[in-house]
Amino acid sequence: MLTTPEGTPGPVSSFDGIALGSNALYLFWGRPEEPNGILTGFRIFYQKVLGTQLDSRLERSPKIEDPLTTNARLAGLMPQTKYRVTIHATTTKGLGEPYYIELSTKSEDSAEYPDKPSFEWYHRKSPDGKDELRVQWNPKTGSGKNPGSYFYVQYRLKGSERFLNTPKDENQDSLIVPIRGLEEDKTYEIRVVAVDGQFETPSETQEISWSGRVVLILKHFLIYLYCLI
Repeated sequence: MLTTPEGTPGPVSSFDGIALGSNALYLFWGRPEEPNGILTGFRIFYQKVLGTQLDSRLERSPKIEDPLTTNARLAGLMPQTKYRVTIHATTTKGLGEPYYIELSTKSEDSAEYPDKPSFEWYHRKSPDGKDELRVQWNPKTGSGKNPGSYFYVQYRLKGSERFLNTPKDENQDSLIVPIRGLEEDKTYEIRVVAVDGQFETPSETQEISWSGRVVLILKHFLIYLYCLI
């Protein structure tokens, strides 16, 4: 049987993004049609566009080491600035062909109430073996006018009056926030809050029964299998 040696990937099949407030971009892409081996992840580089010139190239950190990832938040940018953003898929042989787009951040005085956000959640084991709930913000959904700049999560035991908040971090690169320490056999209410400057908009509240972890894992496994068909 003839085997082809692993090489570097072709370009991603698609690449686009939207501004998240004045200092971040939300990027999303499709996996390359020609992986030329086993994908190991993606690397993203960005540089300011200065008229007809490009500023020095910087790399988004951390590197994306999950080949199934197809979105990312690029934070720590300058307001009202155009950027060229380049993505490469990777194999063990190195960087694949580049695919770039140009996007601009918003001005600092453009802040307004964000659209009502949406989110997904799932259970997983953390690297140290502890159970955690992972909440993922979906900034591309909604009306698409203003997804906000970043988000945080609010959660509480059902029947409680006060929400607990995860830390607010406008420079967070991840679209996922982990929550630990939830009590078993309890029902929680969770929601995400999209933030743009001083303006905040909460999502609809969802109920989570923490005793249903096995059902939850099975549900997402079946969804994953369906996507592979």
